[in-house]
Amino acid sequence: MATIVKLTCAYCGKGFKKALGRVSRGNRHFCCMDHTRRGQTGPRPPDGHKRCSTCKGVLPFTSFWRNRSRHDGLHSSCRSCGHIAHRRQTLGQYGMTISDYDTRLRSQRGRCHLCGDSPKTGGGPLVVDHDHKTGRVRGLLCDKCNLLLGKVEATWGKAQLGRNLRKVLMAYL
Repeated sequence: MATIVKLTCAYCGKGFKKALGRVSRGNRHFCCMDHTRRGQTGPRPPDGHKRCSTCKGVLPFTSFWRNRSRHDGLHSSCRSCGHIAHRRQTLGQYGMTISDYDTRLRSQRGRCHLCGDSPKTGGGPLVVDHDHKTGRVRGLLCDKCNLLLGKVEATWGKAQLGRNLRKVLMAYL
């Protein structure tokens, strides 16, 4: 026969009675299953929806990437939170924060540092260009200029460049 004890819910503070050994996480006790879900507020999300672990928003399944290793088959963070985390991690490789990137983007007036195209005409967002030897960030470039610059740096001695382009690149590098 189970022992009935009086407990206080670790989430809402409500007193309740229960048999020992049920609905607990470690030494904390909860009055209902909704309160055992790691401090998430409110009722369970409706069918076809999930709560983002980062922004805590209740969003449809289509707002989450697939992840077969998780019990529900979906990533724990929504796509928009994942994009922000990825951007933060990528910029961190260059010693930059999102605000540093935005400041540099404003100083370049939202355009590529070399050709002057906006990201819409250049294709995709501007990428961080840096010196591979020193790690110094040189500017934000469109994909086309970034690829061109990489090829020029790799084959500078062999490159047959026009005078004007060579001057521009030398001033930039």
